[in-house]
Amino acid sequence: MTGKEYLQLFIDETREYLLTLNELLVKVREGDENSLKEVLRLIHSIKGNAAMLELNAISTLAHKVEDVLIMIRDGRIRLNNALISKLFRIVDLLSEALDALEKNGRLNEEIEKKLRDVTSQFEKVLSNSNKRKLEEEISSRAEEALEFIKQHKGRLDDLPGLDKVTEELTSTISKITEARDTESIGDELLKLGDEERRKAALAIKRGLHLYKIILKFNVEQPLMTLRYFIALSKLGEVGDIIKSVPSGDEISKSKSKEVKILMAIKKLAELEDKVKEIPDLESYNTLRVNPEDIGITEDVLKNVKGEGTDDKVMAIERILREVEERRETEGSNSYSASHKMEEVRVNVKSLDKLFNLVGELVLIKSRLSAVAARHDIPILKEVLATFSRLVSELQDEVMRMRLVPLQYLFKMIPRYVSETASKYGKEVDILLEGEEITLDRKVLEELSRPIFTLIEVLIRDDIEKPEERVKKGKDKIATLHIKASREGNYVIISVGSDGRGIDVDEVKKRAIELGLMPASVIEKMSNEEALLLVTMPGFSLKNGEFSGLDAVKKCVESLGGSLEIYTVLDAETKFLLKIPVSMATLRALLIRLNDEVYAIPMSSVITTLKVNEEDLEYLGGYRVIKYQNQVIPFHNLKEVLGMPNEKCERNYAVIVEKRGKLLALGVDEILDQDDIVVKPLGKILSGIRGISGATVLGGGKVCLILDIQSLVVN
Repeated sequence: MTGKEYLQLFIDETREYLLTLNELLVKVREGDENSLKEVLRLIHSIKGNAAMLELNAISTLAHKVEDVLIMIRDGRIRLNNALISKLFRIVDLLSEALDALEKNGRLNEEIEKKLRDVTSQFEKVLSNSNKRKLEEEISSRAEEALEFIKQHKGRLDDLPGLDKVTEELTSTISKITEARDTESIGDELLKLGDEERRKAALAIKRGLHLYKIILKFNVEQPLMTLRYFIALSKLGEVGDIIKSVPSGDEISKSKSKEVKILMAIKKLAELEDKVKEIPDLESYNTLRVNPEDIGITEDVLKNVKGEGTDDKVMAIERILREVEERRETEGSNSYSASHKMEEVRVNVKSLDKLFNLVGELVLIKSRLSAVAARHDIPILKEVLATFSRLVSELQDEVMRMRLVPLQYLFKMIPRYVSETASKYGKEVDILLEGEEITLDRKVLEELSRPIFTLIEVLIRDDIEKPEERVKKGKDKIATLHIKASREGNYVIISVGSDGRGIDVDEVKKRAIELGLMPASVIEKMSNEEALLLVTMPGFSLKNGEFSGLDAVKKCVESLGGSLEIYTVLDAETKFLLKIPVSMATLRALLIRLNDEVYAIPMSSVITTLKVNEEDLEYLGGYRVIKYQNQVIPFHNLKEVLGMPNEKCERNYAVIVEKRGKLLALGVDEILDQDDIVVKPLGKILSGIRGISGATVLGGGKVCLILDIQSLVVN
């Protein structure tokens, strides 16, 4: 293998490791020791692989992270949320580094600086841990020496300087104990509630810096309480006070002469000048606080004002683009000489090129079919039949190679749920089912955005805070359930939670207030139809709940899918996504409108009928047609598309299914069924409602593909 090939192998393997690390770190946060051991193993592998390729910035960082993980495993470092946040940051940073390596073949200066900075943070963690260990050893030996002196004091009285040694030992023990107590209280100071963390994040965004101030007074109560409030007043003049220990409510009961304050300030010199104005102050100490130590990550800073994260999806799209199309079998990590090599890594770009070539073969097959239809040549028909069969088999195989299991998306979800729940002060368990279900890689890339949006909407707007759930008699920990299943050529994904539910009457009332549709139309809607009002652009309840769902609906329908919503008040809200397995090729019904040919995906078609004008009836001012003892709506497709309605001698109806209901679409002529290759429309035309793509027919004519789900509005 060449150096470039070894580098690509490193990138591919490390991407897999990072996906697994995301999943494992969520379990580590919950105290799972086995997951911690697995994290340690993966980091060790990354370190070794990077060192072999002389990627020193990565291997050095991995080495320091490995050292910290070992100390956590051995109980020498306490695992907290701040450290977990640092570990998640490592995963994100390594993903950035892999992107740079793949693009440029090396790490750029910006990435290397980021890697060095994070390495320094982990060196600091190790340094602090070693310092604490040394202090513990000194304290332990000092206590042993002091105990020895006490036990043998009678025999040691004549030793010169004994009293001084005893005094120094006592002082050493006292200082170390005091330092431990201060650190313990400092830890308490850095445990922030949601509002305190939000206040700190806003201060950081304004350019302020976080400091921990320890004030020691030389007065007793009740003067201590007075001095406490004077101190807060003075310090408040130069910055924002985030938290104090003890708090204002606790100070009068406190016997300590120390106060710990977390502040956000502009300049340390200004703070120290104000500290000197505080009366009866015996001593003070200041210490800079890293935002990550109190759980304020870059993501928290970006979202501190409460904006939605529609465009802040995890790096799932980037990762999915690079995941090789292969299937791992049990025990694939250990091979023996007798094993046959049944899998190879395939570059995604090569796979895409192969798929495009198959698409060209499908077009050639269509053109040959058109030629064969015009000329009665037996040998041509025979060769065409064989060619068509081989192309279909090749097409099926390549399609299977493009399929990616949902596990690549699901592995990202627990971390996102954990961080989003923390952001909104909720407690949420996540249940995932169906990770083995496969989708076309391109479809899965597009699907990640709406899935993460729905997760945030449910956590933000549907799931109650723990205290509210307890009052309702629910478990204080909510459950968010994501389940995937396969139905024919579709994948059904449900995303739901056991939260407040959606008040349908409130939705109708709000939609009327916003003027989204006429009141007369909204009032006649069924609950199912009314719930879909929340997906209309501009909709939100009065407090902003359930906003941003229009983007979800638009994305799902652009994939040829549909979105349904179910709810039970104070019990559950569930979004149901029906997505085609692939949008790359599909079986379509070709129809004619005036002189133009259009394609309708067969997945939406139930049957076709020949209709006459007398077959149409009117019900409540709308045209309907009878079909299998049902009365279903009839729409002239030319009118729906805004085309001139030229008279046609023959009229047909295509019976299609839209969200579980049947309707008839009037067309001029039914032409044929054919396999078509879907071509994207590009940015300019992609926003046109009712058109999902285009294809090239056998004769070279371009044909638009109709999106039935979004074409006909209720």
